[in-house]
Amino acid sequence: MKIQRIRALYWSATGNTKKVVRYMAHCFSLPVLEQDFTLPDARKESIVCSKEELVLIGLPTYAGKLPNKIMPFVKEKIQGNSTLAVPVVTFGNRNFDHSLAELCILLKENHFIPIGACALSCQHAFSSRLAYARPNESDWEELDHFLMNVQKKLDQGPPFDFAVPGDAKAPYYFPKKEDGSPARVLKAKPIVDKVLCTQCRVCAHLCPMGSIDTMDPSLTPGVCIKCQRCIHQCPQKARSFQDPEFLSHVKMLEAHYTNPRANQFFF
Repeated sequence: MKIQRIRALYWSATGNTKKVVRYMAHCFSLPVLEQDFTLPDARKESIVCSKEELVLIGLPTYAGKLPNKIMPFVKEKIQGNSTLAVPVVTFGNRNFDHSLAELCILLKENHFIPIGACALSCQHAFSSRLAYARPNESDWEELDHFLMNVQKKLDQGPPFDFAVPGDAKAPYYFPKKEDGSPARVLKAKPIVDKVLCTQCRVCAHLCPMGSIDTMDPSLTPGVCIKCQRCIHQCPQKARSFQDPEFLSHVKMLEAHYTNPRANQFFF
């Protein structure tokens, strides 16, 4: 099977997953078709991939699995045709738990053939103290070595069997507070400093869920998945989380998960 093109697919709220998948795509000496399905409009149409493509698809890990509000799009609208694929997940220095296993299963069900997979530790969206400035030079070197092995598998041909840890049917990780008790963060939403906010509406236009009111961006009537994109992208730094249980969860992560976690590669 001769691969004619790389298709780079990703959902990336704060940019790290995008950075990883784009880097991988341009390591191959082939044309690249890049598709970012982070915003709602990009998830309206199906994505159908051909046999002549190698698909690199990346998503972040949320609570140990794929983002639950994005998973239906992957399941229902990304389809292969015996298409070779490399599933990629990023995680914020705690653990990728079951997210990679979940992505592998979804792709197989949608007529893709995974030939390798990886989980990359990246700076956490909640705190720069978790995997600060990752991916770094060492991470890119590890990724280069992994891609060399992927290329060898492409050159050798099937069988492409490999295994990844995790259980696609496992429940989501439940966040904890500093004292180890459950942190109930489901209803937490960003607070807007109305003195700093200039009503530029960047947050509303970039929200992956389309949940921020475009007329009054201090309001978030839709679901918030805590992706932090509005906070990272606000030019005035006018948005923040002030929910006590959410902040306690962040402190727990900072207390236990600052030591660099290893990337994982499977092929």
